[in-house]
Amino acid sequence: MHQEVLSAFLAQHRMLEAIYSNGADGSFIYSEPPAGLANAKVRPWWQEAMAGRIYKSQVYISAITRQPCLTVAVPIPGTDGKPVGVLAADLSIERQESH
Repeated sequence: MHQEVLSAFLAQHRMLEAIYSNGADGSFIYSEPPAGLANAKVRPWWQEAMAGRIYKSQVYISAITRQPCLTVAVPIPGTDGKPVGVLAADLSIERQESH
């Protein structure tokens, strides 16, 4: 069910180029497209979200599309309110033409 929900969300939102979830140990539960990393534990987005904070990166060039994007990551709260994982997405940033 988890995979189906995230896949459907990605398909419905064209501004997303990737969506992924991770467990408390940094391992990927699901990633579309498939993750290029075995573990996200060293990534700032995972660390911030596991600390209970919303993470938003600076704009960077995507390894997937080679276009500008940013990452947003949020904690997945457990029954006690403490993070048990992370849900993250990479959002495409369209360049505006100057007139």
